[in-house]
Amino acid sequence: MPKLGSDPYFHPHSIARDSTFGNFVEIGEGTRVLESHFGDYSYTDRFADIAYSKIGKFANIAAFTRLNPSEHPLERASLHHFMYRSPYYWADEEDDAALFAWRRSRPVILGHDTWIGHGALVMKGVKIGHGAIVAAQAVVTKDVAPYAIVGGIRCGDLAEFGYVFIKLHMHDAIFFQRMQFSRFGFARF
Repeated sequence: MPKLGSDPYFHPHSIARDSTFGNFVEIGEGTRVLESHFGDYSYTDRFADIAYSKIGKFANIAAFTRLNPSEHPLERASLHHFMYRSPYYWADEEDDAALFAWRRSRPVILGHDTWIGHGALVMKGVKIGHGAIVAAQAVVTKDVAPYAIVGGIRCGDLAEFGYVFIKLHMHDAIFFQRMQFSRFGFARF
């Protein structure tokens, strides 16, 4: 058992980049923290993945959770990250600064004394109120009120929710259109 103090305790194979940590913080084995802040006494269990987030004090983040997962831009010719992480492939190119600014612009905010259950996924821009609990394997897409207990997965056929993504091939280029389906057909928006 680690002895916690004023410096954060990082278990083996965990990494943190451009992040700040309060007192008595513990980062679990294999966890990745990117451009985030942890308040005093907060911790993660193993293999959490946290990006661009603000974690309150006494937050409990279980194993295999994901806060603020990255999004791929849908409007480009490819979903692959070579489109915005070009230096991985070409030495004279730079990362797409606008895309990373867009990702940073919607942080996840966890209030004080929150509990994020095993394998939960909290999407960009979501605020979890003080004292709230997110059940294991939940997918959180909307703000959670203070002291609420939430769970479940919002998943299903996109056409049933009114959206269809259509991939159009035109003259060797690929274009993506987001379409709204109605009983009268497709409407572009």
